[in-house]
Amino acid sequence: MTAIEKYLTELDELLLDVDPAIRDGLVNGIREELAGMSDADAAERLRAIGAPAFVAASARAELSQPKAARRNDPAWYSVATVVLGSIGGFLIPVLGSIIGLVMLWMAANWQLRHKVVGTLLTALGSGGVFLMLVPFYSVATVTTSGSGDNPNPLIPAAASAPWSAILFFALAVAWFAGWIWLLVAAECARRR
Repeated sequence: MTAIEKYLTELDELLLDVDPAIRDGLVNGIREELAGMSDADAAERLRAIGAPAFVAASARAELSQPKAARRNDPAWYSVATVVLGSIGGFLIPVLGSIIGLVMLWMAANWQLRHKVVGTLLTALGSGGVFLMLVPFYSVATVTTSGSGDNPNPLIPAAASAPWSAILFFALAVAWFAGWIWLLVAAECARRR
């Protein structure tokens, strides 16, 4: 019996308690790797691979490690998170947004980038609406305040109000699109 056959027989005996398909695959893989090598080259390669007991212990350790199961959130969780994150601040002032943010950051379906975007969208949803209404208020205040019937010539009311409305509409569309993107990302992650 050659040194190669002795090594492979010892390895096969050490792996008797392992699934036969895995045992045969490992032993045959080493046999194929050593095929065609000179005895000196094969002995050097076997030293690099390690003793049969070491290879068997490594194989057992690798097989005993459970593969980490990916945790997925149910679909309702993603929807509830988006609802609370988007309009939770209006439904339950302050607390609704906080609950939505906690749910967002605890979710398994979203990556870090999704969570950062969701946090920004939550902040824009609760406080952003009031900030977007400031141009309307300032235009109305500037054009109506002043001495008598003379409007302020620096801010023409006819031009500012439509541009403020366009800005408000564009930001609202982007805000809604962001939340829809988060729902789609959660659904794609759930299906993987």
